[in-house]
Amino acid sequence: EYTVTQDDLDSTIIDDGDTTVDIDNTVTADSNETAPATASFEVVVTRTPELSITKTGSVVDTGDFGSDGSSNTDGAGVADSTTDTVTYTITVSNDGNQTLTNVSFTDAMLARTGAGTLYAIGDDLATTGVTEERYVVTVGTGGLVDVGTLAVGTSQAYEFVYTVQQADLDVTDLALLTLTNTVSATSTEDSVVPTADYTFNLVQTPELSVAKTGVVADTGDFGSDG
Repeated sequence: EYTVTQDDLDSTIIDDGDTTVDIDNTVTADSNETAPATASFEVVVTRTPELSITKTGSVVDTGDFGSDGSSNTDGAGVADSTTDTVTYTITVSNDGNQTLTNVSFTDAMLARTGAGTLYAIGDDLATTGVTEERYVVTVGTGGLVDVGTLAVGTSQAYEFVYTVQQADLDVTDLALLTLTNTVSATSTEDSVVPTADYTFNLVQTPELSVAKTGVVADTGDFGSDG
């Protein structure tokens, strides 16, 4: 009995002239009276690489403007101020049976003005093995992030905070008030490019006010008794 190993599933060796990765085994029997006799059996290794990615978000409404102009602290998932933030969590996972290498993801939001530091979360990337540690991650051009290698059944989570910008609130195209952002991931082994997105709404609250004051100067020409 032979138990398939991860090395078998990760192998790229094709040694018998076909196009598949196989586990080949040959047995040889010999005796003094006969020439050696051999028999072989071949098992095709079925590899199913699968990279997946998710993206979630949480809007923190600081309560600067409510729908009636009063303070709003309900955190209802809309952004209406440059002090409001969105916390994004991105998770890349290896859901297949093959080790994934050269894993990376691209998130254009990371390249926008207002994007904060990107952190890797958890012990997959850690050298200390302490869960929920946070590690600063370098972001490349266009929001490209190098994940590296993902073993079968593992995942790596990332987190960053985006602060709403005045330019976001000043858009004249109302369609841009619904801000959808998509992240995509790639690896060497999986030809499919998985994507995930998160959408939040921006609310414009234009309000113009005017005030006028005056001061009366009494010259004293006429008193109350004339």
